[in-house]
Amino acid sequence: MENFTLFDTIKIAWEKVKGTKGIFWGIFLIMFLFDIINGIMGSLNKESYSFTYAFIGLIAQLIGTFISFSLLYLGIQRAFNRPIAFSLIKYGLQFSIIIRMIGLFILQYLIMIPFLFLFIAPIFAVMKLDLSTALSVVLILVSIIGFVLAVYVMIRLAVANAFILDQKYNPIKALKSSFRVTKSHVLELIGIAFINFLILLISAIPLGIGLIWSFPYLVINFGEIYKKLVENART
Repeated sequence: MENFTLFDTIKIAWEKVKGTKGIFWGIFLIMFLFDIINGIMGSLNKESYSFTYAFIGLIAQLIGTFISFSLLYLGIQRAFNRPIAFSLIKYGLQFSIIIRMIGLFILQYLIMIPFLFLFIAPIFAVMKLDLSTALSVVLILVSIIGFVLAVYVMIRLAVANAFILDQKYNPIKALKSSFRVTKSHVLELIGIAFINFLILLISAIPLGIGLIWSFPYLVINFGEIYKKLVENART
């Protein structure tokens, strides 16, 4: 069984980009098309409020979001060396997947609220209230702790959606599984996120040409991270 390592994960994901760019970009462009429709409807709605414009925009936005589930699933399939095809665009539109993902988003939001409050409330208090220097310092420290905890929890929840897409877990089981497999790998995951950000930034510099490769890589990398975490948890 392969060990979970930062640079091996990135290297393997890059290697698996070959021969897949067309499929990933084809699905992405359709998702982007629905985002454009949503934007157009939003602009028309501002000029002349219409329930029809608002409704069409909402439907377009939802379909685009559901297609993004399909993209993530495609990345997982590629990571496990399973066959991928453009027809998988329909995967994220399954009712069972949609319901589970909505449930997951709600639970993740509820989990994150206390940590985000711990991060934001002290900053708001320091900015709006006339506090002593000592108390301000304490609140800033509390805010920093809240930020660190929020990032830590976000990392621990990072692959919950993959468990729903790949194994069709219910939201609670997916969250528990994500916490289980990410144990002891928080620093590696932060490192991967930082390197991926640099890859995305650098690839966008030369007129965005590098995105032809970096976008499929990022999606496959998500699948590869999930694969490696699951494999590591089994050893």
